[in-house]
Amino acid sequence: MKEILSLFLSMIMICSCLTVSGLCAADQSAENFGNYFTYSVSNGNASITGIQSGIVVAFIPSVIDNYPVTTIAGQAFKNNQSLRYLYIPGSVRLIDYEAFCGCPCLEQVILSEGLELDEILCINENCDIIKT
Repeated sequence: MKEILSLFLSMIMICSCLTVSGLCAADQSAENFGNYFTYSVSNGNASITGIQSGIVVAFIPSVIDNYPVTTIAGQAFKNNQSLRYLYIPGSVRLIDYEAFCGCPCLEQVILSEGLELDEILCINENCDIIKT
């Protein structure tokens, strides 16, 4: 548990440094989400469909514009060349097919308890998956 907390705090510190240069999509305020993530809404739930290029650290929000974020769409981050660290909140229950294919820089994904990843997501073999 201490190890997970330490990694999470490290990501926050990295994000706070990178936010100054615009390389971090953090859970700062609802108005900023549109600047970093693209999303669609269906049946009252939001699905992340993409992210602004150049983002290195991303904290997927649990709510966007009052819609709970429940899905990461298929190929949402496909071929992203900059994303290195990603936090996925407990509100996300589904990560669709090949959501992370072609993300060679992705080093660490932190998942909330209960969310499972499948091999079809194409996460590179050098990426650590941490479940909280």
